[in-house]
Amino acid sequence: MITLNNEAPGWEVARVDSLAEMLEVATSDRCHALNRAPLAEVMSDVYGSEWACGMTIEGLRSAVASPSAAVVDAVDQARAAILDVVAPPVSSRRRWSRRRDEGDEVDIDRWARRESDCWDRMTRTPSPARRAVVGVNLSTSWDARPQDVVYRGAATAAVVDILTSRGVAVEVRAMKTLKDWTASPASALVVTVQASDSPMDIGALSSALSDLGIVRLGFTCGGSRLLGPGLSQSFGRPCDAPDWLTADVDYMVPRQVETLGAAIDWARKVMAE
Repeated sequence: MITLNNEAPGWEVARVDSLAEMLEVATSDRCHALNRAPLAEVMSDVYGSEWACGMTIEGLRSAVASPSAAVVDAVDQARAAILDVVAPPVSSRRRWSRRRDEGDEVDIDRWARRESDCWDRMTRTPSPARRAVVGVNLSTSWDARPQDVVYRGAATAAVVDILTSRGVAVEVRAMKTLKDWTASPASALVVTVQASDSPMDIGALSSALSDLGIVRLGFTCGGSRLLGPGLSQSFGRPCDAPDWLTADVDYMVPRQVETLGAAIDWARKVMAE
């Protein structure tokens, strides 16, 4: 589902419930009538260009489903480096249940005394269902480099790895927040790229958030098809996500994470809280 609204004064917000839906918009001709000509002009310039990292609309879906080896390797290396520094030890929720009539191991002393409850059994202690939301701001400047978003995707994937290992159901949201994107003073695109009740594909997830070509054609150009009139042909200026937009987000990767060191520092900080 796609919703368009003004959630705060001076802001227009487009919310998209899935990555598949966002790609559907990005590869369509949907557009506000007054934005059709400026968007068509921009798309003719950026289509397959260096700015789009060679990405084309036709290749957008396949790039998400089968990410390039270069992106996968970069994300995997960065994610492993982050996890090596910040991942806490995983404590097992399995516990021994003692003095049972049957089980996995026998207590020889109790058995010798012919006690019936001489067995121990390994059991799993249930934990309450938990849910967390991880957000990542994918806003970039016009001259951003591919590596500028790699570390945001890697940081997101690392924290999702840690949380899921703790039995937490994780929802992941990608955001674009820009000033002067359209005639509105500020605009936001919020895409649920992973629902908390869906199987987690960490590889596909991190790649979709780390490939600058996907971010620009899928989220920036795609988001432009959802917003109101007055589209800027430079797609506006990146800004921080306002507090009201991230009020229900538990872990927010800011747009300033553009290096491995920044990604590690952010992950260390939020995992310590």
